[in-house]
Amino acid sequence: MFPFTNYYDKLYTMLQILINYATLIAFLTISVDLMFQISRIHKRKSSLDISIKGTLVRLFGAAIFTLKFFIIKDFYLILGQLLFMGILMVYIISVLYYSKNNQGLQK
Repeated sequence: MFPFTNYYDKLYTMLQILINYATLIAFLTISVDLMFQISRIHKRKSSLDISIKGTLVRLFGAAIFTLKFFIIKDFYLILGQLLFMGILMVYIISVLYYSKNNQGLQK
């Protein structure tokens, strides 16, 4: 065997751990952005400038990623994606709620 095999295995494991935590941080940053958007919608009590179709397309794409992450059984990707999907659902509910409230204002 190669003399550095154990070293490369440890390095690979360390890189995997780093990538896992970086992935979670990436999902958190995306989720924080959505939380800012949710806050903005609630403060303005309006979602007129937000595309409901675009938001639903984002949800569909996120659902496909979630399915893929379950298939590959990556705990960190699943955890991050479920966090993102939960916040995305709150975002969609906020957009739909305020779009219904604003329909009377558009007339």
